[in-house]
Amino acid sequence: MFKRLKSAIGILAVLTCLNSFSAQLPYGQNIAEQKNTVQNGDWAPVIQKALKNASEGQIIFFPKGEYKTKSPLIIEKSVTLLFERGARLRGEGEDVIRIEAGGKIIIEGLGGQGELINEYQKVPGYKQNGGINGRSPSVINVDFVRKDASPSLLVKNMYIKGFAGIQGYEEKDKGKLGDVEIIDCRFECTEKDMAHKHSEVRSLRIEGCLLTGTARYGIYFTSPMPEGAVVKNNTIKNIGVTAIQLSGGKASQIDDGCVEYLSSAIVHDNRILGGGHRAKFTTAYIHGILVYGHNVSIQGNIVRDFNRGEPVPGAPCGQYLKLEDGTYFRGAWRQDGDKKVRVAGSAIYAKARQGIIANNICSNSGWRSVIEVKTGGREPYVMVCNNVVDGRSLSIEGSFGFECNSGKSVWSGNLVYDMPAEAFVVRGQDRYNTFTNNVIFNAKIGFALPYTADRAENELIMNNRFVNVAQPVALEDGKIQKSSSVHALPPLIVTDINLLPPPSENLRGQLAVILSPDGDTVLICSKHEKGYCWKELSGNSSKNSMILRKEYLETGKNLNINPDQSSDKVSEEEAKMLCNPQKEAQKYSVFPCGWLVTITDTARTTTPSANVNVKDFLKYDEKLYKTGKRSLRIGEGDSQVNCQLLQRIKLPPGKTYRAKATMRATIPDKISMYIKYNDEILTARNKKRNSWEDLSVDFSLPENSNGEVTIIIHGSKFGADRLAWIDNVSVHELKEKN
Repeated sequence: MFKRLKSAIGILAVLTCLNSFSAQLPYGQNIAEQKNTVQNGDWAPVIQKALKNASEGQIIFFPKGEYKTKSPLIIEKSVTLLFERGARLRGEGEDVIRIEAGGKIIIEGLGGQGELINEYQKVPGYKQNGGINGRSPSVINVDFVRKDASPSLLVKNMYIKGFAGIQGYEEKDKGKLGDVEIIDCRFECTEKDMAHKHSEVRSLRIEGCLLTGTARYGIYFTSPMPEGAVVKNNTIKNIGVTAIQLSGGKASQIDDGCVEYLSSAIVHDNRILGGGHRAKFTTAYIHGILVYGHNVSIQGNIVRDFNRGEPVPGAPCGQYLKLEDGTYFRGAWRQDGDKKVRVAGSAIYAKARQGIIANNICSNSGWRSVIEVKTGGREPYVMVCNNVVDGRSLSIEGSFGFECNSGKSVWSGNLVYDMPAEAFVVRGQDRYNTFTNNVIFNAKIGFALPYTADRAENELIMNNRFVNVAQPVALEDGKIQKSSSVHALPPLIVTDINLLPPPSENLRGQLAVILSPDGDTVLICSKHEKGYCWKELSGNSSKNSMILRKEYLETGKNLNINPDQSSDKVSEEEAKMLCNPQKEAQKYSVFPCGWLVTITDTARTTTPSANVNVKDFLKYDEKLYKTGKRSLRIGEGDSQVNCQLLQRIKLPPGKTYRAKATMRATIPDKISMYIKYNDEILTARNKKRNSWEDLSVDFSLPENSNGEVTIIIHGSKFGADRLAWIDNVSVHELKEKN
């Protein structure tokens, strides 16, 4: 009884959907009612007769079941093919559906995805052998649209499988299409999922589709689209050469009119996951997203693992191509006879006028570049903002993260990291581009400008941050760019000349301000006959004086408590050095000797005074040390912890000191030493992996200081495989070297 009730409810739901659909379009016929007229299992004659006899806009309903056809189904009028969930139309020949004319043609799944499958997959040699009758087999073919027709097509909630899914790719002399909408479909094709070129498509909308399989091209429309394109929220997996390409038409350059074919484009929130590996060495380009057009918005997309090479062994980033002869290709140009031909690729490539490229994540994608933008000389305005880009898959030589071949553009808030060569390259001249608030980690060159300084005069590059970048701004031939209008580092603010970093080539042109109650001093890092120096600026440049940093020697005894971790108890003399000896001396006497400890994990915060065994996280190591007889090891137990070691000492004011911690860690950039006094905080951080290094901070206590100094060693996420060792921690008075 219950099963019959469920079945009745299911039938009622389907009938309700049919009635709702029928309210919009006149009902045609249930194709399954013609089952008795099918001969030799071929439904093609039956379905073709239904299509011919259907009135304009009628529905042909395919209930659950399989319908095999041995010849293409020709559509010449407005009609709806409505597929119940589980209905499968399976073609065994040239095309499954061939559209030649009509007003609006709808192919839609009801209650789930209907299925359109072309069994003919094997096309030996493809075009070389002519496919079938000189053509590639398709599921839905629009290459036969008549010149006097411009049908619109809506494909919704369908599963499409074959050699080519929806295509009008091969016939040049064909009629136009109206509005093309492909919504909530799944494609599993071996050559092309969706492809159209040559004749016009009035407008394009592709949303919510899943593209899998081994196709070379995913969404490929290079037709004129006068009312624009919207491509949103699609997932595209392992496409061979190009995942999304819109327009370009018959021209490839902006001056030739390549952007004229697409009036507007919205490419938002798509996910391109893997691909690029069907490109051969002779394939010029791979592209995650390529758009040529006016009013282009490319936002919120993820392009991940879309590349064509393999990592270079031993290199932190960058790839090469292994050739058939066993050699490796490392750049972006190959020699083809007397010609140099590109071997290129990008995650996002745009030729656009008035465009926004923003909030995209491009990870391990591209070859010559990650994001390229070319605007041409007319109406160029473009914004490229808030993108996250890495260069792990770029060619080890001759590659770059961003290319700006544009004018009057803004590039701001981009996070760029792990570039094997250049982070930004700027092409052209007199373009008035602005580059601000970008952050670049790990690159040889931050911004590479045109070869001569006068060609870069109008580029504004300022307030960017560079971390581990050899040359922040340089000409393309590797020379340092000297124009102050191009690159302005923010000044360093310090209270003492000796707190400035040593002058060097990388700091050339850097301003610094030394704060003083009697008046501030402005310095600049300059080159002189013996190297580099800090030079004081004054109104008269001839009177600018060179200021050399003082050099100091450590003198006297170590003023720190238990410096080499050898003691198990704080002495009376050491206890007197504490800021509050009566209150805290006992705490300093417990393990580990000389330190107040705070350990934090996801479950709790503990201190030595709490009822927790700190030895779960800290141990003395008598096998690995540099001075004394042991070191203090951080990082044991099953959980990851944050650990802070702290001690307070009193020092005579009015003197200069050096605090130094000898330590090692299995992970770089995880240990910091902080020196806190008065309202100042100075810091140093470890850089090495698995080798001893000194974290060193020089500081001066003012005459009016109370002499209280806090030494903090802090690290995060310690565990069984993330360890650190603290060896000698010292504080010495400094005397100026003669």
